[in-house]
Amino acid sequence: MADILTYFLYGTQRLGQIVTAERSVKKYSPYYFAAFPDRSVDDINRQNAPVQSYLLTDNDYDFAEDRFKELFLAGKLDLATGMALKYADTPTFLAEIKSGAYSGYYTPKNVIVTTSHDTYSSGFTMLRYLFKSGATVVGSTSAQSGNGFGNGTPVTLKNTGIRLMISKDAYVVFPKSRTRGNRSSPTTS
Repeated sequence: MADILTYFLYGTQRLGQIVTAERSVKKYSPYYFAAFPDRSVDDINRQNAPVQSYLLTDNDYDFAEDRFKELFLAGKLDLATGMALKYADTPTFLAEIKSGAYSGYYTPKNVIVTTSHDTYSSGFTMLRYLFKSGATVVGSTSAQSGNGFGNGTPVTLKNTGIRLMISKDAYVVFPKSRTRGNRSSPTTS
């Protein structure tokens, strides 16, 4: 959702700047495939074939974002590969971003975002995209750190039946600011 709102408010170039400034790595563990039984390493390799020179294996780390980041850099938007890879699961948005018809369609003079201690996950992603686009953030510190782990996969322990979440993604949202990345608010310095 953050990508879509950023595109409509600030345009393709701003979205590209935000996406290229962040890093994330996905772990394809047995837990991941148990939680997403319709996915497989072979399917992921087929999807990424246009921009990937190596094959992922079970229990591998996927640096997929690195494959398309270069394609997003200012003036070098390769729609056929970079955006098709990133937005493959959202065909309506992919069609819109390819057309560019509504890129930065509504850019208000001031955007104010409120946050609370309950801001995390997708809400935190929206918060940081808007913050990085120049929005003013007000409220209390969010519950999530910019640099850390997230996007949990549900797991039930075999012997105890205890249910828990294991993160499948590692994020570095503020790569040049250790302090900002480790605190819970993107607005702290």
